[in-house]
Amino acid sequence: MINSSKFIKTKKIVGFNIEMDLKIPVAKNINLNATLYSPLVEIHNPTILCLTPYISDTYHERAKYFAQNKFNFLLIDCRGRGNSDGEFIPNTYEKEDFPKIFQWIKSQKWFDGNLTMWGGSYSGFSQWMAVAKQCKELKTIVPTASAYMAYDFPMYKNLVFPYLSQWLSLVNGKTSNKNLFSDSEFWDRNFKNLHQKNIAFQSLESIVSKENLQFSSWMQHPKIDSFWEKKRLSETEYKNVKIPILTITGHYDGDQLGALRYYKEHLEFGEKQFTKEHYLIIGPWDHAGTRSPKRNIAGIEFSENSIIDMNKLHLQWYNWIIRKQQKPEILKDKVVYYLMGKEEWKSAPNLSSISKKSLSFYLNSNSGKANDIFNSGFLQTKSSDSQPDKYIYNPCDTRFSNLEFDSRDKYLTDQKEAYNLFGAGLIYHSPPFEKMIEFTGEISFTGYFSMNVLDTDIYVSLSEILPDGNQIFLTSDYIRARYRDSLLKENLIIPNKIEKFNFNKFTFFSRLISKGSRLRLLIKAPNSIYVQKNFNSGENVVTENAKNSKIAEVILYHNHKYPSVLKLPIVEEYN
Repeated sequence: MINSSKFIKTKKIVGFNIEMDLKIPVAKNINLNATLYSPLVEIHNPTILCLTPYISDTYHERAKYFAQNKFNFLLIDCRGRGNSDGEFIPNTYEKEDFPKIFQWIKSQKWFDGNLTMWGGSYSGFSQWMAVAKQCKELKTIVPTASAYMAYDFPMYKNLVFPYLSQWLSLVNGKTSNKNLFSDSEFWDRNFKNLHQKNIAFQSLESIVSKENLQFSSWMQHPKIDSFWEKKRLSETEYKNVKIPILTITGHYDGDQLGALRYYKEHLEFGEKQFTKEHYLIIGPWDHAGTRSPKRNIAGIEFSENSIIDMNKLHLQWYNWIIRKQQKPEILKDKVVYYLMGKEEWKSAPNLSSISKKSLSFYLNSNSGKANDIFNSGFLQTKSSDSQPDKYIYNPCDTRFSNLEFDSRDKYLTDQKEAYNLFGAGLIYHSPPFEKMIEFTGEISFTGYFSMNVLDTDIYVSLSEILPDGNQIFLTSDYIRARYRDSLLKENLIIPNKIEKFNFNKFTFFSRLISKGSRLRLLIKAPNSIYVQKNFNSGENVVTENAKNSKIAEVILYHNHKYPSVLKLPIVEEYN
């Protein structure tokens, strides 16, 4: 067990300098705007770099903290944002601009030759793009909740979410649009309007702008192609990463898949002598919590032990790498994760060593009845022959959208989705557990499906149902049927043909399941105002609408020939 109490309070130090309107030339007639926070007395200091589209002033308190602790903190606005020149085209110019940024930093009198980086989400992505360009002065990066292009942002397994238009409003133009971005009522109303009118997804681009060129550009690339590959790291670029790295993500981080993919690819393609210095922390946090942890997330309350002072953790990491001071105490091993339910930190040498065995649950039901929470199918440890289950998904059915608004703040514990399937999903429950059991890692689900349409979307989620009937959401995955075999090439369904669907991109979680709890597997059409609607026509999902709509009859098989099965990684059982 790791105690995080030493990471909760930080010592208050006063005094720092700010120098604004620094200009970094990166292209003809294009200068990036930078703001430097520096200690009061020291002239030469290590420098923390953050390239951001969110305007430098957003990170004033963060930069102030590091300047008060003997680091320069250099905030740079991306091209076209804040006071930087040029046009902001998200996730496009980072690889091109970083060599010029590095060159400029090395020429500054305040720079002591040691460069590090800070930032999450977009700035986590930026850190990975920075290491694509070798710079001997760059001593470490700490990529946090890092977006991985066309993997978890702006689309996930080739599905797009309406949130994309909300995010693009935040970074539209040069100034901050945070108040518009944060107006949940405005966005919910527009997402609901799109969903209930059954109009094309492409209409999202005009919510706050008559013409959103970035939205249109991204929607022209609905699957992985060279457009997206340019915004990623190549195997060669990973091999050139020769510095210690600390990756940070959370159980409920919307960019967890991206953060872990960078981590896994670096371990796979990087040189072993350097990958062994790549550390990973996975905490009980959502996306924002990876930088500012909170005890309550969407209805789940965690212990005080879940809170880590991220500023102090970063400071200790930088001081360990650059100034050879003590390593952060929480890094007992290369992988550190939080066990929910037991409320403690645990560690392991790597992700694959956390669990050594697995538990398989085979799906079953009584005479094809699994469409209701009170009359559900079963999760059992042995396969058996039973009648298949079926659900009907009508894209023009908008009933569930009327139930979504009041559950947004407690989406991890709310059960409206399971109680209101309207015939468009299936539910399976395990027997109550006789012992407490720790599941940690990434689960998988193999389902054998047939359907009468050329394409549809399938959502699978896993939750713990506590002895008192309350829910704790654990993890989920999606598959767009046309991409069931590959995200690179679409393959439309042959109607009524039974095919295997491998759901193998569930998010990582760690949970001690209570004695008396059950697991709930939910399989459904993702008919929600927060998910791109698939009208099942097999045509372009961005442009199809009610006129193209097809009602999908989806059949799930579970027998000896087609054993639909859920597999979970087991760490330990407790009496």
